[in-house]
Amino acid sequence: MATAQKLRILGIIGSLRAKSYNRQLMINAQQIISHMDNAEIEIFENIGQLPFVNEDKELDYCQNDDNVKRFKQSIEQSDAVLFATPEYNFSIPGVLKNAIDIGTRPGPKNSFINKAIGVMSASPGNLGGIRAQGVLRQTFFAFGPSTGYPEYILPRAGQAFDEQGKLKDAQAEKLLKSYLQQLVNLALKHKNSSPTTIKSNK
Repeated sequence: MATAQKLRILGIIGSLRAKSYNRQLMINAQQIISHMDNAEIEIFENIGQLPFVNEDKELDYCQNDDNVKRFKQSIEQSDAVLFATPEYNFSIPGVLKNAIDIGTRPGPKNSFINKAIGVMSASPGNLGGIRAQGVLRQTFFAFGPSTGYPEYILPRAGQAFDEQGKLKDAQAEKLLKSYLQQLVNLALKHKNSSPTTIKSNK
């Protein structure tokens, strides 16, 4: 009997810091997903190496820049995209916005079309990066038909992880597991349906 192919979730981290809270959060998500039978997370590691969007040069780098080609291909081959973003000045980091712009261009070559989208944020503050999530969700109108955007927020992230980078609070881990199951369910529903609007269960 053939084994069902796992859902492919692409993880995109909006911080370049090696031990960023959002990287730790994404790794926790990856570890949780690894215990599910029907999904896996692949983290794209090099958004900081993508060129700045430049309409004069984009046809060239989309054809010849290996990192751009791998990034767009990774998005296109995924069933869902999971973002983890910090909040910088009430918004998302420029490196993340640039990566999204690279993924949606040029012209009709929008790699994010028809993907289930998930959003996470971790922040040292009490709001957990919620304002960055609001800004990030505005960009999703460029992704084509809405698939809903379930969200996970981790406030006070400076105290959230142990020395190994694992979430210390059992409730935070439980909520993350529930959130990821929601994203998987959304991706399955979207994958098995026509590209029509699917609303989040938030």
